[in-house]
Amino acid sequence: FDFEATYSKTITEDQFVEAPQAIHMGGWQYRWINGGTIESYAVEMTLGAKLIRTKDINWNIRFIFDKVSSEITQLDVPAFQTGPQGQEADKLFFMREGETFGTMYGFHFLTSLSEMEKQLAAGETIADYELNSDGYVIPRGTQGTNYEIPVVEREDGQNKLVKIGSSYPKFNLKFNTNFNWKDIQLYMLWDWKNGGDIYNKTNQWLTRDNRSAMMDQYGKAENEKKTVAYYQQFYFTNEMNDYWVEDGSYLKLREVSIYYNLGANKLNKFMGGLVKGVKVGVIGRNLLTITNYSGYDPEVQTNTESGAQSFAYDFMGYPNFRSFSASLEIKF
Repeated sequence: FDFEATYSKTITEDQFVEAPQAIHMGGWQYRWINGGTIESYAVEMTLGAKLIRTKDINWNIRFIFDKVSSEITQLDVPAFQTGPQGQEADKLFFMREGETFGTMYGFHFLTSLSEMEKQLAAGETIADYELNSDGYVIPRGTQGTNYEIPVVEREDGQNKLVKIGSSYPKFNLKFNTNFNWKDIQLYMLWDWKNGGDIYNKTNQWLTRDNRSAMMDQYGKAENEKKTVAYYQQFYFTNEMNDYWVEDGSYLKLREVSIYYNLGANKLNKFMGGLVKGVKVGVIGRNLLTITNYSGYDPEVQTNTESGAQSFAYDFMGYPNFRSFSASLEIKF
């Protein structure tokens, strides 16, 4: 067995930030500045084991655990909203002192009557409201009708902007194994991401256009069916809200490969011994994904071109490919 653990704290001063201009008057809305400090904490642990070592069999396994978080400890400009490219994406995340980088902000649909009690208007009682079959607060007696409107958290007469999610996972865990039996070699890599939210802007837009699969009410009990108008309430005029925040956890079979080796002792009669070795193999990548995320792929944050790697924002992104390839290696 071998074990290694690493803890690190990184302080990045004069962080390069694309900050909004105080006044832009139709000109450039943002400018790049050295405008803050970010502190990052990381823990990584690796455990390896050689399970079997004999003349014909070698079997090794390895686990790699990591956990990372980053906090904005100083910001030299007023707090501002930011995000990757995409419809309204720059409204989802907040840059401000004391905030964890990658935290999502938006509006919250109430999910308990105790929340509703805190914002009852004059002349209202809690008896005027109920929880619907989805667990959201609605006006009593409107369930299943066009008047079934989920209630948004409000403060001082305005919709309240609150924390609705975080891009950071609780931890990541990778597992790989190498198994060799005589001339056959098998390799496998699994990848587990635990936690970390995704904002599913794709589904929010599909709801606007009545094309989201969740709007299909076929097979639902009659008392649980919803109208088109109900789901369009969650579209919420394209504003960010917690209805579209989903758990981005997944377990992926990242890679499987199998190789067969022909050594020089088996090729000494082939081409007069000119060929010293032949290795053939097949490789499959991104073979299996186990997740509760409703979108195509929970790894939307790998889309670095739009900046989504930091922000876990799914807007019409293309899923990762499943690929198969073959390998041939000849030694002379």
